[in-house]
Amino acid sequence: MSYSNAFSHAISIMLYVHVKIQNEHYEYLTTKSIASSLNIPAPTVVKVIQKLNAANLLISKTGVDGGRSLANPISDITLYDVFVAVEQNNPLFKTHTKYNISGDVVDGAKANLSDAIQQAEDSMHDILKGISLMDLLR
Repeated sequence: MSYSNAFSHAISIMLYVHVKIQNEHYEYLTTKSIASSLNIPAPTVVKVIQKLNAANLLISKTGVDGGRSLANPISDITLYDVFVAVEQNNPLFKTHTKYNISGDVVDGAKANLSDAIQQAEDSMHDILKGISLMDLLR
């Protein structure tokens, strides 16, 4: 698979921010506290948070009481939303099709492989669209 750890990091960050704010009544959490609590390197957390901010899944506030907070209720955020924010248009599977052979059979096999892989990726996207972050906490 081609995807990075960013997807699982992003889910962890989103869930942590939600739970911490709900349970301890914070308004915002610092990047440092998120990184420390989740045992994810701070530079990685910064990169993931930038992607989540750009996708309008997190909001940031600067200043003494600043940090990160969810932009929307957790029940309105799907795994697909998080996935698209961090993975963007990266394909799930990388395929090698630059063969030193050609012909109708080879071209047909390459097309069939491409179709099968696309169907698998589309199915995964459909499943992710049906699961909210709140579903993970139930």
